[in-house]
Amino acid sequence: MISILGLSRRKVYSVPIKLQADIYLMPPKKYHTGPKRALIASGEIRLTTKSDTDNLIKGIKDGMSKIIWHDDAQIVELNVRKFYSEQPRAEVTIEWLEKYRIDTSYLMVRFMKSLN
Repeated sequence: MISILGLSRRKVYSVPIKLQADIYLMPPKKYHTGPKRALIASGEIRLTTKSDTDNLIKGIKDGMSKIIWHDDAQIVELNVRKFYSEQPRAEVTIEWLEKYRIDTSYLMVRFMKSLN
């Protein structure tokens, strides 16, 4: 499932972009106990194994090219965080930078995609 919120029209932008991505992946079976689930929910247990952030964000950036922006080279600031979650997904926030603000001062986009 993909949903993009906050876009008032179909337009591909070509301005500098700040991208924030929070990526949530299923925890391994060893973390499916009550105490471990509580630590995951509080953010105390974080994903530090397989699927490095470079590979995870590459798919997201490539998937949004030609849809939200012309080229992912427009991304001048990038912050990626990985978490465990029982509901795998990616939450991406895009901000058009101050000097180049569009329409109503800025446009925030949340891109949610199941990461099965």
